[in-house]
Amino acid sequence: MNKEQKLKLIVKEDSFHKTKYGSVTGVIYFDVDGFLFPEQDWDDFVVSLLVCFSRILVMLKFDKNKNIDVLFQEGPFKVSIELDKENQCTISFIEGEKLAGDKEIIYKTITIPFESLKKEIVKSCSKALQIKDPKKMSFNEDYRDLEKAYSLLLKVS
Repeated sequence: MNKEQKLKLIVKEDSFHKTKYGSVTGVIYFDVDGFLFPEQDWDDFVVSLLVCFSRILVMLKFDKNKNIDVLFQEGPFKVSIELDKENQCTISFIEGEKLAGDKEIIYKTITIPFESLKKEIVKSCSKALQIKDPKKMSFNEDYRDLEKAYSLLLKVS
């Protein structure tokens, strides 16, 4: 029997900063048993990505056997997630986008329970929402979207 691989979504709250346009960027990446994607200390639109991941999990839960991609904003990287009828998520970590004419390179594919992936997304959303404290970072549209998506995700079982 195969051992379940450990997936972690790393979000470094101390790296968050707001762009002049009001978007929140910071360090966000996946760690699967030491495999880091896109790479360690990857800087991206962290709150927007968390909103996407939260919404995707909600959508997958209501439309089994659908494959949905989440594109990182800064670079040709994406995570493809598929949920099967047994509540197992197959997650592929990919560089390149066929629709843009790129060759896609699948660096790693894992299968984990939906609840394991949800737990990581929930934990990262919770960390990010703590940053919305006006003393740390002013409240903006990104955080309102994250609160809504996080709230919906918490209701999914």
